[in-house]
Amino acid sequence: MLALTVAMKPEEEGYLDADGFRMTDRLRDKVARFCKMNGIPDSDEFVCIAVHDDCDTPSSYLHGYGDIEIRLKHTLIDELSVVCDGDFQTVAANGYDKVTTNSQADYAKRFHDLSVLSAEKKRAKLEQLIERSRDVYVEVRLFRPITRADIETRTDHSLFGNLKKASNKKNAAYG
Repeated sequence: MLALTVAMKPEEEGYLDADGFRMTDRLRDKVARFCKMNGIPDSDEFVCIAVHDDCDTPSSYLHGYGDIEIRLKHTLIDELSVVCDGDFQTVAANGYDKVTTNSQADYAKRFHDLSVLSAEKKRAKLEQLIERSRDVYVEVRLFRPITRADIETRTDHSLFGNLKKASNKKNAAYG
């Protein structure tokens, strides 16, 4: 079973009630140009979501985004637009910095357009990437803000029962 998690800072929790929580790329210009040059879906409005096996602990790489991990509903898989086997911004920016088309193509291969796939095929693609990339952070992007309605509730129906402080364990790949 797949798990979708987002990390945020405690002070960002209020955005879930307002206009929704969204993220930005520090290197937005490079990301947008790389995606456009390579036909990779992109949007100024997005949320980075870690995808991992439900039994696994999310990558420590995710902890750089905030101290709180939020588990999202599986129904969001239907809305996912693009996946990268690595950090989306880093891979795109590094790819943009490569001057040859051949070098950029190596980076572009790490992105997969999910927008054209059925929900079943999206799940299969995500499971394939997780299995193949056990030591790499797999990131998907949702091209809209998330709200409290997107958060998986616990059986006791407490909405934030699944909010937890991110662990300090380091993933071996980034340790």
